[in-house]
Amino acid sequence: MFHRMLRAVATLLFVTGLMGAGLAHAGADQAREFVRNLGDEAIALLSNDKLDASERIAGLETLLKRDFDLPRIGRFVLARYWRQASEEQQEEFSRLFESYVLSVYAARLGEYSGETFEITGATELNEKETSVNTVIKRGQRPPLRVDWRVREDGSKPLIVDVAVEGVSMALTHRSEFGSVIQNSPQGVDALLDRLRKQSVKVD
Repeated sequence: MFHRMLRAVATLLFVTGLMGAGLAHAGADQAREFVRNLGDEAIALLSNDKLDASERIAGLETLLKRDFDLPRIGRFVLARYWRQASEEQQEEFSRLFESYVLSVYAARLGEYSGETFEITGATELNEKETSVNTVIKRGQRPPLRVDWRVREDGSKPLIVDVAVEGVSMALTHRSEFGSVIQNSPQGVDALLDRLRKQSVKVD
């Protein structure tokens, strides 16, 4: 499930045709525009035949680091184990988590096959967060429902979660990471070892 969720989100970054009806609230409008701009930039990156593969990967990593709140997501998925971890473990986890996510997304760069992406609505969840609702149209395959959780907490909005067909990426990571820690006498170190190995596999 961990790998499937990452592959699904990777595909979402590469789709085109961001469209949507007008929304009632400024927060929802801003979140929708944020998701729209991310999609437009991803498509421009993919369609630029002047860039080689390494340049496209570098551009993709720039988008992910800029528009996803990877430190916040990482702390969330580690849950209570974040507070239990040493400062050194926290630093290594943050680095490995970001590296692994970026590596998986970059490895899927060539899998874009012309899917289209439609914004269908947005819901303000609280004063800081909005869920932008979208549908991925995939030719002959059934459409895929995807919700982007956008948090405005400071100078710019950032994505803090993506739910594919109602399944949260952040909650999936949290469950799987917690299981690794709970089922090993090495605790957090066991998870760090797993992330080291998986990062190597996807490089």
